[in-house]
Amino acid sequence: MATPTPLGLRLKQARLMTYPANGEAEPKAGWQELSQRELGLLAGMSDGLVGHIERGTTRGVSLPTATKYARVLGINLDWLSTGEGAVHPGSDGLDAELVNAAVRAAREAEAA
Repeated sequence: MATPTPLGLRLKQARLMTYPANGEAEPKAGWQELSQRELGLLAGMSDGLVGHIERGTTRGVSLPTATKYARVLGINLDWLSTGEGAVHPGSDGLDAELVNAAVRAAREAEAA
C-alpha cells in the first residue's frame, strides 16, 4: 500500500476544507468541499489523477499540474508544493461563484 506524500495530503486538505478568503478567520460564504471528480473537472484533469496524488500512488506531480490544482483551489502553489508559506495567497484563485457553478454542473452531469 502506498504512503500518501506530503503534497498529496496537502492537496486533499485543500480540496476538503471550507476556504477562508484572504486569510480571514471565518469561511467565505458559498465555498464548499470538492470531490476528487469535481477538482479534476475544474482543473481539466482526471479524478483518477487526483486520487493517485492524494494516495501517493503516482511518481510525482508536474509543475503545470500542481499549478492548475492550486489555482482552482485558490491556494498558494508554494504551500501546495512544499508546505511553506501561507495556504491562501490572497485572491489569486477562482471566485466562489464560478467554482460553485462548476460544482453544481458537475454534480448534475454525474446524476444524469
